[in-house]
Amino acid sequence: MITSELPSPFTFSQSSLQDYSDCPRRFQLRHIDHLAWPAVETEPTQDYERHQQEGSLFHRMVQQYLIGLPAEKLAAQARSESLSRWWEAYQQHAPVLDGYTLYPEYTLSAPLGAHRLVAKYDLIAIQPGKKVIIYDWKTYRKRPRDEYLAAHWQTRLYSVLLAQAGNHLNGGKPIVPEQIEM
Repeated sequence: MITSELPSPFTFSQSSLQDYSDCPRRFQLRHIDHLAWPAVETEPTQDYERHQQEGSLFHRMVQQYLIGLPAEKLAAQARSESLSRWWEAYQQHAPVLDGYTLYPEYTLSAPLGAHRLVAKYDLIAIQPGKKVIIYDWKTYRKRPRDEYLAAHWQTRLYSVLLAQAGNHLNGGKPIVPEQIEM
């Protein structure tokens, strides 16, 4: 049970919604009371922090690649085994997006009553009036099951928010849920 008032306006993200779904008390501590607790649940903490930093760098490398920087120059940034492996895998399996307009690292938001919904997408690829693909690069140490990803708040929020607030990316035309793939 949450004992504090939800600040108004409040911005809901996939992370805050997932926190509430997983543990309302954690939601209260993190998003209402603004406490850094509970602490990281993995040990050793330095390995966790390094993994997080490498994940952020990988996302930045993909974004830079998508806006036109050469893959060879970006590969020089991959100075760890994990980052090199992720970059090589991306290069081998990069989506073919000819005919799509790309929006890497794009943020959308929309009103939700007195509050807001917000999401930052790794990549939105749009074939105007036809198809919209949401890409989200995962750098988990162990790949989650498809059922977990399907039930995760991120999967649900990203599609809904894109349909609600992404018309300007589609030439002003509505994006219908049937057009969205993730």
